[in-house]
Amino acid sequence: MLDELQDDARRLFPDAKNPPGGRRQHTPFLLVCEPSFVPVPPRAPRRRVRALPPRLPSATLRNRTSVRSASDHPGRYRTALPSINLPTTREEAQTGDGSAHAVGIMVYVRQRNLPGLREYKYSSVDRSLVSKYILKPFYTNVVIKCFPLSMAPNLITLTGFMFVVANFLTLLWYNPGLDQDCPSWVYYSWALGLFLYQTFDAVDGTQARRTKQSGPLGELFDHGVDALNTSLEVLLFAASQNLGQGWKTVATLFAALLTFYVQTWDEYHTKTLTLGIVNGPVEGILILVAVYTLTGFFGGAHIWQQSMLRTLGVPHALGIPAALYDLSFTEWYMVQGGIVLVLNTVESSLNVIRARHGRGDRSRGALLGLLPFFAVWALVVAYLFLQPNILHHHLVPFVLFAGLINAYSVGQIITAHLVTMRFPYWNVLGLPLAFGVIDSLGPYLQQRFGFGWPSALGDGVYQVAFLFLMLGTALGVYGSFVVDVIITICDYLDIWCLTIKHPYNEGHNLSNGKTKNY
Repeated sequence: MLDELQDDARRLFPDAKNPPGGRRQHTPFLLVCEPSFVPVPPRAPRRRVRALPPRLPSATLRNRTSVRSASDHPGRYRTALPSINLPTTREEAQTGDGSAHAVGIMVYVRQRNLPGLREYKYSSVDRSLVSKYILKPFYTNVVIKCFPLSMAPNLITLTGFMFVVANFLTLLWYNPGLDQDCPSWVYYSWALGLFLYQTFDAVDGTQARRTKQSGPLGELFDHGVDALNTSLEVLLFAASQNLGQGWKTVATLFAALLTFYVQTWDEYHTKTLTLGIVNGPVEGILILVAVYTLTGFFGGAHIWQQSMLRTLGVPHALGIPAALYDLSFTEWYMVQGGIVLVLNTVESSLNVIRARHGRGDRSRGALLGLLPFFAVWALVVAYLFLQPNILHHHLVPFVLFAGLINAYSVGQIITAHLVTMRFPYWNVLGLPLAFGVIDSLGPYLQQRFGFGWPSALGDGVYQVAFLFLMLGTALGVYGSFVVDVIITICDYLDIWCLTIKHPYNEGHNLSNGKTKNY
């Protein structure tokens, strides 16, 4: 019996030979059997059995098939494959309306909030008389006919914003210090570019209704572009008035950004975009268009530095204080803007309080939504006060940075409004600004009071480098926010952002005999 086992072992393991001297080799494959060693085959590794996932709906399986076909035909699919995250559980695959969707890796919007996009309904009230009797008939009867039905509404908005970007580039070329006169055609181009931006921004909603593409993405895209335009127009206005790089430009930026922030905060709580009889998107832009046009007509921005009352022929003998009588056109414009800002802020606050009380909620928590803006601006003022070199020589990149901070806050508020999330109080872009304030505060305290701490960044060119680092960080954070939210909404609603994925065809018959409008 033993000899037979040994013969079988030799046939199975021909390499297990006897060493010199006639003694058998000890290997891990030998089995001790009295005086001899019999090799046995190695034990096969145990396979780990993974539990099968829950069975997914058929719609999810179709999504899996579409992903495979997308990899085979990449040109036929607009959404990049890395953004698709296939659901692994029934809860992830099933949405609020009973259909399954393949949604990308989400950072700013959670999947449990996405069904709110289906319930979104746009609501707005425009009390402007200029808009009602002049602009809207012009948009409806003339402008909208210039755009084909194949053009996406968001593409119209983006095209209008490009006119403002072109204006900003001419500003950087002719007047980067915001204190030089430009050629007259530059101011005319600013007026034309801003008017075209207002026109394109106003007709995108009409185009969305024409093409049956109305939805939450349109409001997010429209408000996001408006937020970016705000800071650019502040710089253009400062250049048209020769305000230079100083506190007057900063005050103008504060008023413009606060107006936009309060308007968005109002819409979040009241669920309605309310535009008053005199508002920024209508009368404010038209006034700027007139200012740019007159600046070009009079040959430069120096005209606005003259005393307005003296230029208009108002006699000084009327008992007007000298400080008031000598105010320039620009300063009077800023006073008027400050008054309108206070009135609009109070009106929006009252709207929010009434809306909250109507729903039985407290208004105290809603009013706290204004604190993030003022907290960031406390850091802005402190940083510019501690860094006069930035204030007087590098204000343009800082204005862009402050504009991106506000655009990020506004974008978060709009997104929370669309998907019914809590009000966003936190803005991560305030962290580098807070670090800059703390770093600059130490040397200031040492100089004034004899105690403090040294600056980790230093001064001069290092502070300028830190400013551009903050600007780059803001671009990266805001860019990632925009891309993530747009891809998430597009994947969930099965739409494209800048093109129309499902053109509207009235009365398209389906295979089941029903009629569906795309």
